Amino acid sequence: MSMAHRSEHTSTGMSVAVCMKPASLPHRYCLIYYFLLVSMWWCVWWSGRSWTIGAETEASRHVRSLSPRHRMDSYSPPTTRVKGRLPPPRASGGRPMENPLDRVHREIAILKKLIHPNVVKLVEVLNDPAEDNFYMVFELLEKGEVMEIPTETPLGEEQAWGFFRDVVLGIEYLHYQKIIHRDIKPSNLLLGDNGHIKIADFGVCNEFDGKDAFLTNTAGTPAFMAPEALSTSRHKYSGKAADIWAMGITLYAFVYGKLPFHDDNIVVLYDKIRNAELIFPPAPFISDDLKDLIALMLEKNPALRITLPDIKEHPWITAGSQYPLPTEEENCILIEVTEEEVQSCVRSIPKLETLILIKCMLKKHSFQNPFKMNIMYKEQFARSGRSHSAPGSYEFYFERWPRGCPGSGSFSNSTLQLAAAAISLSIWSIIALVGSAGMNVCCLHD
Repeated sequence: MSMAHRSEHTSTGMSVAVCMKPASLPHRYCLIYYFLLVSMWWCVWWSGRSWTIGAETEASRHVRSLSPRHRMDSYSPPTTRVKGRLPPPRASGGRPMENPLDRVHREIAILKKLIHPNVVKLVEVLNDPAEDNFYMVFELLEKGEVMEIPTETPLGEEQAWGFFRDVVLGIEYLHYQKIIHRDIKPSNLLLGDNGHIKIADFGVCNEFDGKDAFLTNTAGTPAFMAPEALSTSRHKYSGKAADIWAMGITLYAFVYGKLPFHDDNIVVLYDKIRNAELIFPPAPFISDDLKDLIALMLEKNPALRITLPDIKEHPWITAGSQYPLPTEEENCILIEVTEEEVQSCVRSIPKLETLILIKCMLKKHSFQNPFKMNIMYKEQFARSGRSHSAPGSYEFYFERWPRGCPGSGSFSNSTLQLAAAAISLSIWSIIALVGSAGMNVCCLHD
């Protein structure tokens, strides 16, 4: 029976039903296409959200859902929150537990107030609420680190003398402020425009109470760690004495261009630091006073190791009492911070990494990730252990982009799941479309 014949017999139920199916076919197509477009738009929108840098927290979703009038009332600064549970309060009479983040803020407030000609100035500390990192902005010293080790051209004894006197004054100032540096090495000693050394990189420093810091953990560069820090007994050891040991390794590297204890195997290196004898190579030639000072600083027994006041009085430092260093009262002024300074020491900037990324992309006129680095170059940086404050070092700390950010060459798990959902919806939409068309064809041939 032809289509025209069916349209003439509209009085029967069968004829009406058969004729109505072709008439309703365009509406089915429209519904299926509409469903397909909406599902694809939804998936693309959520996929685009996953490219953004930093995850949206539950608190931020709550604030975003409120009206603008209520957002400021319900918002609390993310820098005052600590993830996880705090330890239970101590028994009555004990010292109340301190919020770990409050202690970090106090240390930052102290670091920002440090002013000394031999200490790098901390300009600002930035916090991205969506990240777990603080970004510390130090003054730029364009001349970079004092030297790289190993090197075939070490410093002369006279030049090493001037640089090391700067290190002594800088460390004395830090210890006076009750700060243990814990990572003293040539790559963390930057050369200022005036030719003097400035101590940089406070990434692993410790603030202490009392006369000394008594540490139990290890931090810093393995080749510069003190023997007592590598002890298997894990007894407490002096933070000041550990800094003195690192200063001795640094002075040795100044004049010899290499480390006194070195090995590619970390276990063998630690064994050498604990047990190997200190050896002075025959070349280059250095004075007996310098050898004596290095030997006193690299004394394996921390109780017998020379102290900082005695280093300042050593004949090599003072050139036979001709050039004495300033006294502690002349060199140091105690820094005190107020509660207001502690609360305002960190500046919160949402989506900080996004702003930096976009700025660098615009500067380079490219949408590729500007912080992707050559793997070999990264390994060379890791071996040399350059200072965080050295020029160009900031590029090495943008490798921690979240998976799925632009230019990273990888997708996050949520992006992959959404893509799979989009494909599934498309397939089911096509199946429904084909099935609907097939049903209509069958009805037309009835």
